[in-house]
Amino acid sequence: MEFNELMTDSILIVKTDGRTFQIDHAIVNGRTITFDDASVPVEEGDIVEHKLPNGLVQRFRVLDHGYRAAFDDFLAGYDMKVRRL
Repeated sequence: MEFNELMTDSILIVKTDGRTFQIDHAIVNGRTITFDDASVPVEEGDIVEHKLPNGLVQRFRVLDHGYRAAFDDFLAGYDMKVRRL
């Protein structure tokens, strides 16, 4: 199984200025959210919304954007450290 096949969560990043970015392939894991799209401008203080299968929405605040550069077959992206709100 490839790593990107594990990215089955969808998230919405809400910037402090109100802009939003939909990410359809992410991993939400309590204190860390991972996705492979370095074109999204993630900053500390942004809000991440994760809709659960039961319709509830988890909200997180970004504590550390955790940007990672591309390396070999791995795409650039983010391993964000977050805190649940």
